[in-house]
Amino acid sequence: MLERIIPGAPVSCPRPRVTKYGTFYPEKYKTWRKKAKAILSDLGLVEELEIIFLFPRPKRLKEGLQELHQKKPDIDNCIKAVLDSLPEDDKYIHTLISRKRIAASNQEPQVIVRVYTKDDTLPF
Repeated sequence: MLERIIPGAPVSCPRPRVTKYGTFYPEKYKTWRKKAKAILSDLGLVEELEIIFLFPRPKRLKEGLQELHQKKPDIDNCIKAVLDSLPEDDKYIHTLISRKRIAASNQEPQVIVRVYTKDDTLPF
């Protein structure tokens, strides 16, 4: 298993803005994707993948463990942002597990990407 951590709050893939001058993505998304591509650049071809999104802990939640994140952004848009940052085409992925959580009080917001190879015992 290979594990890569993308530090910072997860970012979802937004709809592109289409104008008469071209198609544009927001700067926040482009910056996050550039950072993610740099971190994930050595993964190569990915077939089995696990993604854990840890969102920042709101101030209303005091100290504690991870909790479910059931607000926006949608998990499918978060997954798309990660898949678009992989070095190879995502058409080869046949198994995908994803979780969306609020970080524990001792954790930083981040995206954890785990790639399983043929030699690994899969947790799913």
